[in-house]
Amino acid sequence: MSIRLSPRYGVNPGMIDCFICGQATNALVLYGHRPGDAEAPRRAVDPDRNAWCDACRQAAETHVHLIEVDEDRLPPGFRKEGKSDLEALHAARTGWGCAVSDELLNRLFDATAAWGVKHRYMFVDKKAIDHIGLPRGEPGPAPEAPDVPTTDPAAAAGDDDAGDAQPGPGA
Repeated sequence: MSIRLSPRYGVNPGMIDCFICGQATNALVLYGHRPGDAEAPRRAVDPDRNAWCDACRQAAETHVHLIEVDEDRLPPGFRKEGKSDLEALHAARTGWGCAVSDELLNRLFDATAAWGVKHRYMFVDKKAIDHIGLPRGEPGPAPEAPDVPTTDPAAAAGDDDAGDAQPGPGA
């Protein structure tokens, strides 16, 4: 594999953050030359959703990550387009998340739970999180919004359910 160097930035490196919690994963991407010889983002979320930190990967062995988003911050017509716009979803993140058991996920979201169980995460609107009543815990600092590359970097419920929910890393 070869990389086309940027005349201005050389290998043009960037760090990849955890797709789930936004913490650093220590993964490095060498962007090289980008359109317009643009500088690479110093921190970015993996557009292929593969880069997870060790804590999130370990939690996903037994739980599904719920990532809270504010649907009011999504662009108009977002749901009508029928496709996942990762950049818009990341911009709508609130910084809160938790991990729930597969069983609880199936009880809460029976129609869409299979997708979450398969992928080990789901984006959920904050109004749904509030309605369900999942424990929020102590608020942490708002995460810095990472850049989300739009192209491949290498190429250019109730008290009885409280034990099923665990605050996620960074939550």
